[in-house]
Amino acid sequence: MQPVRQNSNNSQLQSQSIVPDAAQPALTIESTTEKLHKVRQRLTGLSERSLALDLSVESLRRQLTAQAHRDGKYALEQLTKLRKLRDAVTYLKDEQALGGGTSGRI
Repeated sequence: MQPVRQNSNNSQLQSQSIVPDAAQPALTIESTTEKLHKVRQRLTGLSERSLALDLSVESLRRQLTAQAHRDGKYALEQLTKLRKLRDAVTYLKDEQALGGGTSGRI
């Protein structure tokens, strides 16, 4: 950070920027405090919404994980049934090929 030089030009510029003009309201402790209060309220609101979103995301993650677990379990059960059916069909075909006693019925 460079030190501010205090020459006549800088002093004039600084004093001009401090003096409020008609278009800008004067800065007061009350107006600054009010603005800070509004900003604090907005930040609090944003923080609360962010927390609510985080909770919603966590809840959805748990729900999706549980659903994926159920879907995986169901798929494994169906796969096991299909394997048993395949094994039964293979066994019956082998029996037929060997002339076993199934008499052509599956």
